[in-house]
Amino acid sequence: MKRSVVIIGTLLLLLAMSTSGHATPTIWYTTYAPGGEFVSPYVATTTWDFNGGALPSGWTGNAADAAIVSNSQSGQYAAPEGVSGQDTSKYIVVPGSGQSGSVTVTNFGSANYFGIWWGSIDTYNSLTFYNGSTQVAYFTGSDVSTSPNGDWTSSETNKYVNFTGFTFDKFVMASSGIAFEADNIAVGNVSVPEPITLLFLGASLFGLGLAGRKIKK
Repeated sequence: MKRSVVIIGTLLLLLAMSTSGHATPTIWYTTYAPGGEFVSPYVATTTWDFNGGALPSGWTGNAADAAIVSNSQSGQYAAPEGVSGQDTSKYIVVPGSGQSGSVTVTNFGSANYFGIWWGSIDTYNSLTFYNGSTQVAYFTGSDVSTSPNGDWTSSETNKYVNFTGFTFDKFVMASSGIAFEADNIAVGNVSVPEPITLLFLGASLFGLGLAGRKIKK
């Protein structure tokens, strides 16, 4: 059944920047499911869904670095898992072939928010963010999952991950193994609640969801 309410999950962790002087980035998770897909809770963003079948404008990488695919290929890549099964649309996989690859994205201006439907999360998947020539944030699968083992269907390795708390104008999506799968990647400038507000808002929306289910019953 389609869900129309955003359920903001419990704030899982705060990560300190490796370079002093930068804001502390925040990682949090959402579940929003129009037809089973995970998407950003923010509508005023630039979002790439890859349904055009090719790397979007501003995405730099060759066929070995990244590919736009659909379905799953045993031993190579798996469609990200949603709330009602695997992604049935096109998505990006890094590397496109071979054992490693990366893609660089620079066509969105300056942003303070990044969201990604991250599938089959592995320790060797990484996201690096830059503001100009300065690296401002770096995350791996270990930062967003307690068991980043590449499981195709686990909710712990397939989730919509949101990053806030730093400003960037370029990011690099990379993997040193097979593979980094993702869809519905979003960037933008948003007004983000403080972590404690997110926690209470998530609890409130979850409560509303439960109340709604009871009323229907």
